Amino acid sequence: MTRAVTAQQPPDGRATATSLVVAIQGERGAFSELAVRSLFGHRARILPCPEFDTLFRAAEAGRCRYALAPIENTIAGSIHRVHDLLLDSPLKVAGEAVIRVSHALMALPGVRRRDVRRVYSHPVALAQCERFFRKHPRLTRVATYDTAGSVRLLREEGARDAAAIAPEHAARLYGARILTRGLEDHRANFTRFFALSRDGERAILASRLLRKGSRVVVVSGTSPRVGATNLMKLHRLGERL
Repeated sequence: MTRAVTAQQPPDGRATATSLVVAIQGERGAFSELAVRSLFGHRARILPCPEFDTLFRAAEAGRCRYALAPIENTIAGSIHRVHDLLLDSPLKVAGEAVIRVSHALMALPGVRRRDVRRVYSHPVALAQCERFFRKHPRLTRVATYDTAGSVRLLREEGARDAAAIAPEHAARLYGARILTRGLEDHRANFTRFFALSRDGERAILASRLLRKGSRVVVVSGTSPRVGATNLMKLHRLGERL
């Protein structure tokens, strides 16, 4: 199960979850949405953006209160486009969350795993499930723009010979059925997200998410160096899980 593993808990700000709009890159159901929920809870409204450039423009133009941008992943490394945009953007870091990444294979209801010939997902997600594809060499990988968007694509196409790799909650959102869980090669797979805003008003950790079954570690500071240190600690923790 994908969980919010760490989240920064800054001081209270003026924004409330009932009026909060948070932009993400990708479709609803992606890992970015999990990061939003870990910081702002389930009442925050998601604004999907097709690209990182669009994500930054939405926050800079005031179309959302915060933009949630992935900064780095313990397996794939830094997200270079986001780092480039941060250099030229007036947006400020207002909070952060670290999400454990766990991939699931899902298909439309009635589709069995033996029916699947093609697997859709984001290129990074496909690359992080190498063992699965080595075990099933007949499967053809189809790169798409987003993990959750791949599930949506299955539904739009009515595909009966295809599946998607995405977070588990994308299956619930788009009416798919999970065929296999835990496809990722490494359990120590974490992605760090920054909450960005125009004025730097701090994001509010949704205390309702501190429920049984969640592992939350409060970290201090928003500097990239401190965050990177914590991410590597989580990487080592994940290797022992």
